[in-house]
Amino acid sequence: HGVEGVIFTSKARAKVMYWPRKIGARSLLAAMAPSCELAPEEEDMSAASAHAALRKVFLTSLPPSALVVLLTERHFNGLDSTVFPGVSLQLALLAALTGFVLFWCGQRFHVSARAAVRHRAYTMDVLVSMSTCISFFYGLSVTFYDVVRPSDSAPVMGASMFFETSAVLVCALLFGRLMEAAAKAKTMAALQLLSSKRPSSGTLVTDGQESQCPYDLIQVGDVLRVKPGENVPVDGEIISESAAECDESLLTGESRGVSKQKGSIALGGSTCLSGGFLMVAVGVGNSSTLARIVQLVEDAQAKRPAIQAVVDVVASYFVPAILILSAATFMTWVLVGFELGFDDVLSLAITHGMSVLMIACPCSLGLATPTAVMVATGHAATFGILVKDASTWQVISGTRVVVLDKTGTLTRGRPKVVGCALMEGATTLGDVPHKAGSLVDATALGAEVNVRDAVPRVAWLLLGAEAGSEHPLGLALSDWAQAACGEQLAPECQSFQNTPGKGVEAVVAGKWAVRVGNQSLVGVYEDPNVHEWSTRWQAKGCVVVCMQVADAQVCMFALRDELLPDAPPVVAELQRRGIGVWMCTGDQPGTAAAVGSAAGIEEERICSQASPEDKAALVARLRESWGTVVMVGDGVNDAAAMAAASLGCAIGAGAQVTIDAADAVLVSSRLSDFLIFLDLGRATMSTIYRNFLWAGVFNLVGVPLAAGVGAPWGITLPPVFCGVAMAASSVIVI
Repeated sequence: HGVEGVIFTSKARAKVMYWPRKIGARSLLAAMAPSCELAPEEEDMSAASAHAALRKVFLTSLPPSALVVLLTERHFNGLDSTVFPGVSLQLALLAALTGFVLFWCGQRFHVSARAAVRHRAYTMDVLVSMSTCISFFYGLSVTFYDVVRPSDSAPVMGASMFFETSAVLVCALLFGRLMEAAAKAKTMAALQLLSSKRPSSGTLVTDGQESQCPYDLIQVGDVLRVKPGENVPVDGEIISESAAECDESLLTGESRGVSKQKGSIALGGSTCLSGGFLMVAVGVGNSSTLARIVQLVEDAQAKRPAIQAVVDVVASYFVPAILILSAATFMTWVLVGFELGFDDVLSLAITHGMSVLMIACPCSLGLATPTAVMVATGHAATFGILVKDASTWQVISGTRVVVLDKTGTLTRGRPKVVGCALMEGATTLGDVPHKAGSLVDATALGAEVNVRDAVPRVAWLLLGAEAGSEHPLGLALSDWAQAACGEQLAPECQSFQNTPGKGVEAVVAGKWAVRVGNQSLVGVYEDPNVHEWSTRWQAKGCVVVCMQVADAQVCMFALRDELLPDAPPVVAELQRRGIGVWMCTGDQPGTAAAVGSAAGIEEERICSQASPEDKAALVARLRESWGTVVMVGDGVNDAAAMAAASLGCAIGAGAQVTIDAADAVLVSSRLSDFLIFLDLGRATMSTIYRNFLWAGVFNLVGVPLAAGVGAPWGITLPPVFCGVAMAASSVIVI
């Protein structure tokens, strides 16, 4: 019945996965009534919520940490009273405040460290938890030692120093985590803005009556009314005659309003600026454009690029190595201290050992890649650039060659019939039904051809043959045929077959075998007049297709697709950057050469009459010779080439199979967005490498100094400074 599965998220809550084109949400809910009802929205656990919670913990830790510093650095006469023998009220307050900061405010570090050790995954939290706890408990041990063996105030001052270290470190690290959470919340702002454009309900029109329907219960086929100023709830096809305008800037990056009329698709999440309209829902729930965009960005931000695997290996050895180095530092200072007769050797050794634990910072290594990826992916979404995998940023930054499709990539993808020529075979269509429509221009290439009589017959057959085609050329031919046929209905089409890169063939009205395509499908043009007509239109940048009925070639069509205004400057900029630009198309050599030349592509890098297999083979050859190859296209013909490329990039709405095969999607049809994509990729990888360099230099310099290598020259790093420096290094990376 269309139900894919059920997942129980709690005893009283479940998620039902279903196919919206097989069963609607309201029908599904009605079948489960009265035992089930629509659940309210779950509590938002977004990055913003995590940032707010962490901010509360940090602000809570700030006053007691400040008091600890104040009580450590100054002596207060009013706090001299003894709580226990040898323990003043001031020291007892220090211990209590530090314990609160360490075990309540800093509990996230200890919980995470315990889980990491249990799973044998030594993380930064292990170092933090160990160093702060060692500092605190050593301070307590000094205090209890003073209780057992009362002496002067020196041990008390030693204890207070360790309490201060523990409290200040936790407070500083919480601030670092707060900055990290703020960065994540900022990167998620674009997604949250997209999600906020989804209204909670839509206006459902049933038998002329309007009612509000919850978003989750809108079904495919529902008629919805959208008024000016309202957000479109789901994807829908406009069925009203009035013109409207929608703001799709958050979805496609298009800053101007987009005109809509009957038959246009209104995207869920866009805003109706003027006009208002009725529409039929065609994409609901997770199948809507808005939901797919949000899901793509979330998935990409959660994935890890290939370079992160190297970082993970380094980090897995880093923490154990620091633990060993810290222990070695402690033992070295114990031996050196006793050998040279230092005072308070144990405190000195613990101080240096803790400094090593605190300054070591795998956080900056771990944050370098995911933070940059999250920022880039969220920023790309604001330009209408959807990245499916984090590794895409690494690939796009090393682009050596870009292969461009023609139709819909370099051109607008909305061709029009600009020339028509009737051949001698049109005289064989006398028994084809016809009804004249609008008068269309056509040229007779055969002496016996009657243009006025033949055009509506050709158009009727063409209308039936192209009825099942979704290719831009097929749609353009259908529009021409409909105009030439007038109000005559399209005939029945049987045995429809679409051969990518060649054309279509079908049996029309159960009688006429029709083929429409290029010469690889319909055969060569034997008449020199036909060949001359075809060559002349191809030289103008037009695509020429031929229509064949039975074994007779009956008509030629010239279709022109306007070159995108930004195509020549984009090609020129790519070439200026040293990136090789190729064009690969299934069109005839003359058409391909004209369009490629207008776009600024070198003649030897223009490939014509290429089938999907030819495109994939070209991409494979270029990868062997050049390395990283990006394929940019929008049609079914490009899916195989995208799969063969280092990175596939679908432009515009694209065919669904192309979007599935692509690694990135440029939602709008602006080729200039590819340059933004390229710039973002290079900036992202530059940021990652710069962060790696900073993390490496910080640890190579900081760890030896913390261990006391600079002590003979008076250079030492106390634990508090080390902890603050470590937190600062993470903030710098963020």
